[in-house]
Amino acid sequence: MPSIEALRSIAQDEFLTTQEAFAGVRILSGTPAPKGGVGYYTAVIGSGEEGLSDEVHPLIPVHRVAQRDILSFIVAHSLVPRDLEGVTERLNELYALTVALNRQTPRPQAPSLRAIERHFLEADYLRARLPVLEGAYLHDMEKGLWELFQPAPPKEAGWVEVELETPWEARDPSLDVREGAVAIDFGTSSTVVACREEGQTTLLRVGMNDLFKKPTPEDYQNPTILAFIHLPNLLTAWNSEAYRPLTNWDDFHFSHEALALLRENEADQRIVASLMTNLKQWPLISLTEPNPRRLTDQQTGTELEIRHPDNPMPVPGQPLTLAGDELFDPLELYAYYLGLFINHRANGIFLDYFMTFPVTYPREVKGRILASFARGLQRSLPLALLASPVASRFSVREEASEPAAYAACALHELDIPATPQGTAFAVFDFGGGTTDYDFGIFRLPTQEEKEQGYETVIHHFGASGDMFLGGENLVANLAFLVFKQNLELLREHRIPFNRPPEGDRFPGHELFIDSSHVAETNSTMLMAKVRPIWEEFFWKTDDSPGGRPLPTEDPPLDLPAKGGETKGETKSEKKNRESASGKGKAPRRRHSDWISDEICRHVTDAEFTLDPQLTISPPGENPRLEIPLELLNRNREKVTVTLVVDRNRINHYLVKRVGQGIHRFFIAMRQAFLAQGLGPETIHILQAGNASRAVLVQALFAALLREKMAQWPPPPVAVEESPAMASIRQAVAFPHFIVHRPPVGDPANPYRPNAKTGVAIGLLRLIPGETVLTLGPDGTNTAGEAPFRFFVGLLRQGAFQPVIPQNGPYQQWHALGIPTRGAFNLIYSASPQAALGTLKRGAMELRERTLSFPQGMEGKRLFIQAIAPSRVEVALADSLERLKDCPEEITFRESLDLKL
Repeated sequence: MPSIEALRSIAQDEFLTTQEAFAGVRILSGTPAPKGGVGYYTAVIGSGEEGLSDEVHPLIPVHRVAQRDILSFIVAHSLVPRDLEGVTERLNELYALTVALNRQTPRPQAPSLRAIERHFLEADYLRARLPVLEGAYLHDMEKGLWELFQPAPPKEAGWVEVELETPWEARDPSLDVREGAVAIDFGTSSTVVACREEGQTTLLRVGMNDLFKKPTPEDYQNPTILAFIHLPNLLTAWNSEAYRPLTNWDDFHFSHEALALLRENEADQRIVASLMTNLKQWPLISLTEPNPRRLTDQQTGTELEIRHPDNPMPVPGQPLTLAGDELFDPLELYAYYLGLFINHRANGIFLDYFMTFPVTYPREVKGRILASFARGLQRSLPLALLASPVASRFSVREEASEPAAYAACALHELDIPATPQGTAFAVFDFGGGTTDYDFGIFRLPTQEEKEQGYETVIHHFGASGDMFLGGENLVANLAFLVFKQNLELLREHRIPFNRPPEGDRFPGHELFIDSSHVAETNSTMLMAKVRPIWEEFFWKTDDSPGGRPLPTEDPPLDLPAKGGETKGETKSEKKNRESASGKGKAPRRRHSDWISDEICRHVTDAEFTLDPQLTISPPGENPRLEIPLELLNRNREKVTVTLVVDRNRINHYLVKRVGQGIHRFFIAMRQAFLAQGLGPETIHILQAGNASRAVLVQALFAALLREKMAQWPPPPVAVEESPAMASIRQAVAFPHFIVHRPPVGDPANPYRPNAKTGVAIGLLRLIPGETVLTLGPDGTNTAGEAPFRFFVGLLRQGAFQPVIPQNGPYQQWHALGIPTRGAFNLIYSASPQAALGTLKRGAMELRERTLSFPQGMEGKRLFIQAIAPSRVEVALADSLERLKDCPEEITFRESLDLKL
């Protein structure tokens, strides 16, 4: 049935308007009523006036037909109303036109040899805009095509023998299998692919329209984003064959080209709605989120509901088959396109793949991602390769956590030595989705480890993090705050928006907060507009030099401690220090140092709230920024609005939220080392992630560390520190820190590690055959279950008291409390701050869940144990001894999933 837009013109068609029997009658469209309505849109014959089918009146469904057999059926079965003048003539005209069109349509002819030749040479270009192959691939005996290689005559039907004027060269794909390994750092905002072969490490660009462009370090940070242009065409090709399906780049973009599409069309709802950006977090969210994700393509408006499939890992040596009813998996498609670039003819074919994950990802989520990547990467291989014994070597596996991989790279690049007792380090990885913390020691091997071939050992422990402090989450929070600052305008136009995980439920939120596709599109479009507020954060202080440096212009500077040497300073650091500052020269302060002074003066509480009278807007700029934007209302209609942004309030929020994350890092650091019985004199802080380069991040580190930070240049005049800041700094428990800023890379050498590529490059130092041993919290190097994510406990006098610690052991019962009137309030948190016992009920970091128990359990005590990263088990028993000694007598036991 036609849409309401098409129905308006149909309702005013002369054929219908001239029929008296149809005067004022409504005809029915196929467009559903808006949310809250019932039925479908209708239109009045003659005027085209819109209505809804839930109103009481006669309705006539209108079907548009163009097939000869349908018209013949109508006529043959006397379905034409006899009292309507002209209807028979109109149907005859349509019938004649259909017959004429069918006669003019040429019958498809078999493709010519030239067409087949072009197909083989241009297939990679058609799929992914990879270079068109030269004709030599068909005729040069040293080249040849994988697609032409057939180890045995095909058994399937449909093959046709074709005579060639000159022979075409086939190539056995097993001849191009490389002996190297591939490391994939699958990130929230970007993905890095590193290859190791013949001892050399290279990086790979994917999803670019022009691979002949001179590469830059940023090119190797491949955006984790998909753009769906024509879903019907894409799905038809994707489901047509298991190996190297002929998907078309015109129907689908990914990586750099998909991001460019977004950047060039940030105000176009149609484009924004066709993009999928949270690929890495989607499998994690889908575990607990029952609602499917919805995709809409750009060209046809086709909508697709997607749920994460539970596909198994491919069986080694066995080819994949398509059942026809499998759920569409965007992760598998993303991995397939990665594979097309990795296994391009110019590179050869790789069979050994290694992936890394955040420490906190549960085994189930990691297994889902590994299975999707294994299927997608295998589908990028030539089909003929599956008949070769070498195909059984194909594998995709987890090897190390992301922080451990980054530490392996940074410790090597910074020339930080391993010692017998262990050099202490702490990783602060400020990523796109989360900020991960990891701690450990870098030591020499024991005699037993040395006999196993290892030269150094990375023992990491105490993994933690700030689940929602990521670059993309910060931008989402900024968009939410801007929407809140403009509620009256949004109320007038009935404009919905998304609530990010940390967004509050403000009074009247139910009128605005929505999880619909419209709300998601609105939030995504505003995020594009407010992103520069975070990425170009600037604070003009009274003491800092004039001008407006960019965030990345806060130059690295290594300054000597007393006596001219820095405690724990490596040769590399000493060289950098001397080249940056010059021996004997006075310390030079950086822009972030001046900002840190202001933070120390104006922080008013432990949450990093600044004095509300403090202005930190850019100099010479209006603190109220206006953003014109075209959004969608609840009826999916476009509305042009101008949103007003209070930049000072936004900047105060950024200082507060990032400050909380860095404060929690030092709290987690203290807990991690003390839990291991360690009290290191010096700790190397390894900053990772592009967001760590921001001036605000560096300023907050300086504000917390001050004189404890190596090479810190003190202010020319002593800073009067606020009492709140002095209290916050008590979390810094150790005497000396060396902060290593994220490396910026080298434009002259794009393969040199930077803040993002270091994880993939470091992972290659940890794979089998390397001499660096990584040990997890339990002292083993197995990639087992993630540690327990939460602090779990109860409320005492209105404050949270943890019973199970974060990273605590599994299968260990703890006494939790006594239910009152058949219920108990379970409290939990993923924040390291929860360990302090200072979080009050209702704090943003806390989650609360009421447990109800059946009658007859009065007087029983409640016990709890961790059984998975986000799962606990509770039981009611008379005592802990009874629970352990007589578990068969326990009548109430229940497993609970903890959700943030």
